[in-house]
Amino acid sequence: MRRLHLDQIHLNQIHLNQIQRFLIGSVAFSFVLAACASLEPGPTSARPRIVVTTEIWSDIVSNLACDQDVTIDTLIPSGANLHGFEVSLKDRTEIGKADLLIANGLGLEERLASTIRSAEQDGVSTMFIGDEVSSLVDSVRLSREGDPHIWLDPAVVIQALPSIKEQLIKKAGLDAQRIQDCTQRYRAKLIQLDSAIGQTINNIPDGRRKLVTNHDSLGYFADRYNLEIIGTVLPSTSSLAEASPASLERLAGLVTQFQIPVIFSESAQANKDAQALADRLGVEIVPLRPASLGPAGSGQDTYLTWLLALAERIAGSLISESS
Repeated sequence: MRRLHLDQIHLNQIHLNQIQRFLIGSVAFSFVLAACASLEPGPTSARPRIVVTTEIWSDIVSNLACDQDVTIDTLIPSGANLHGFEVSLKDRTEIGKADLLIANGLGLEERLASTIRSAEQDGVSTMFIGDEVSSLVDSVRLSREGDPHIWLDPAVVIQALPSIKEQLIKKAGLDAQRIQDCTQRYRAKLIQLDSAIGQTINNIPDGRRKLVTNHDSLGYFADRYNLEIIGTVLPSTSSLAEASPASLERLAGLVTQFQIPVIFSESAQANKDAQALADRLGVEIVPLRPASLGPAGSGQDTYLTWLLALAERIAGSLISESS
């Protein structure tokens, strides 16, 4: 009996050792599985990153994206020359990280062309808003060939919304239904803006609806609201152009002939040729911001408030001079 009892104990011990080895092996195997699982690709938690060349289009894109978890960076700083801005090495790096790069196009970002091409070659998805609206000739008056300042016409911006919405969904991976809802709300606001600007500009007397600008930047605005630009100090849609003595003489004659009271300039520091012309003819220089929003808290820090303020400044200058 004693022998049998010891054998039973021995067998039990063997059985216990087998169980221990099994448990240890199971735990080790579980760690291996966990480690392997951690190496497998899973859902990304990185926020989609969008780079927009100008702050005006950046604001518009932000309104379409609404409150979604997305990073929207503006490439060209507020107040910088859109035509002449050149990127830094840091800017190039940030562009390379983008899921989507949105540019105005139509030659606006003159010094960024090679950078944008390089980004495309490196696999960054790019969108040129000007290319999208150029195909809508039947529904939008794009009679100003070569003029990149398309954001000055809210109707053109409205026509650009579907293409921007599509890119935000496909390239940035944003929620389609939320994008659709936000786009519809913003479109309604743009229609209200267009109506408000029309009413503001209609207050200008017929004899005062002619404009002279520093460079040809207000063409889309003038076309939309039945104003006439009779001449520009710089005979170009680019602020990098230079005036010629002959063109300045012709412009001086037009200012005198039509009794133009003001020259609209793109900044408080008017171009020296514009200032010289104004001093010579006894007209006022009125600074505008046709390419950049106002600072935060200024009441002109969104596309909607900024464009209405621009219209009010143009109308106010021409109406006061006619009184």
